[in-house]
Amino acid sequence: MTSTFFGLQIGASALRAHQRAMETIAHNVANVNTEGYSRQEVILAPSWLSVGDRGGRVVLGAGVNVVGIQRYASMFLAQQMRLESGEKARWEALGDALRQIQTLFQEPNEEGLGALFDRFWAAWRDLATDPTNPTLRTQVRTAAEDLATQFRERQQDLVRLQSELSDRIRGGLAEINDLATRIADVDRQIRQGRASGSPPNDLLDQRDRLLAELGDLARITTTLSAGGGITVTLGGHVLVSEQGVNQIDTTADPPTWADDGSEVQFWGGELLGLFEARDQQVVAYLGRLNELASKLIEGVNAVHRNGYGLNNATGLDFFAGSGAGDIRVADAILNDLNNIAAASAPDAPGDGSGALALAQVANAPLTAEGTSLGSYYNATIALIGWGVQRAEAQTNNQSLLLQHLNERRDAISGVSLDEETIKLISSQRAYQAAARVIAAMDEMLEQLIGLGR
Repeated sequence: MTSTFFGLQIGASALRAHQRAMETIAHNVANVNTEGYSRQEVILAPSWLSVGDRGGRVVLGAGVNVVGIQRYASMFLAQQMRLESGEKARWEALGDALRQIQTLFQEPNEEGLGALFDRFWAAWRDLATDPTNPTLRTQVRTAAEDLATQFRERQQDLVRLQSELSDRIRGGLAEINDLATRIADVDRQIRQGRASGSPPNDLLDQRDRLLAELGDLARITTTLSAGGGITVTLGGHVLVSEQGVNQIDTTADPPTWADDGSEVQFWGGELLGLFEARDQQVVAYLGRLNELASKLIEGVNAVHRNGYGLNNATGLDFFAGSGAGDIRVADAILNDLNNIAAASAPDAPGDGSGALALAQVANAPLTAEGTSLGSYYNATIALIGWGVQRAEAQTNNQSLLLQHLNERRDAISGVSLDEETIKLISSQRAYQAAARVIAAMDEMLEQLIGLGR
């Protein structure tokens, strides 16, 4: 037999259930603009009660129960978004570095290396027309000094860019360690919540947001345990597990894992882009800059040694140094303009054939690629520009793909205010109806109690 108050209990279960539903709806509405929030919905199920009477046992409806709060989220979609967002971050980091390299070379610009090369060769051609003119000799020396200074400054700029990229890499590694610690802490709370039967939906959202931040820095893979815990792997090495966090040694270069000293492998994300920029792109353009400077030194010096100055000086180098980092005008030229070898023979002050031969070094195939210095430099600038365009195109492609994935995520996890309003009205009406049921039951009980007096 059921209790006299059985009807009140049914009504009370309805009040509790629909109040919980309205609270969940309110939570959704409050987080409509919260990034990474996944909408939630109360799952209701009928409650029943088995009772005995004279005819045996019967099952009676006993109201409604809240059996859970469902979180609408796709683990597969979250993994895809982490992957594609990490690729976008990689190309953004690489593109940013290439744009800085492009800016450093200042092309096209009147003070860029290309323009300074042109002035240098033009100064030799001018000197060939009047080799005894001290003004023209000064112009040759000045053009050479400007060119050498530009080489040294560009080399220093690239080295500084390498240092800046190293600082960003160390900062990124420290951020990975911090995020791993935070993920492990949230994961522990999730496991505890599941063990206690409490749905940790908001903690799951928080963990996903942290994983998304981590995925921007480095490509990761995740697996879930039966208890809801997560294992995060970076470059084939476990970063986070239920046992704790494996830290990265940020002082090592290349970075290593603190637990076994093995090198950390980056297969995607911003850090891969930073490593590619520092260890490949900057190194490559430093190499091309040094190639250009060293071949300039070799080519000009080889011709200049065979020429004669106004004082019959011969066998002198015009440039000193071995590359872009230390190229400079030789002391003999700085100290005495008469040492500039504009003639091809001694005692021939009006001979400008040596200066003309030096001007023709501009067209000599001096580089390892068999091209002139100017062609090699133009190819270098073109390579930088192509790299920038490629990085920008890849970034744009990833942005479009992420936009599509975000739309899919919003369709699954996003909060629609219109839908929530409809659900709220429905729950409100159900709550009001349950309250009326309780009021009616209460009135019936009063009458029953009154009859028994």
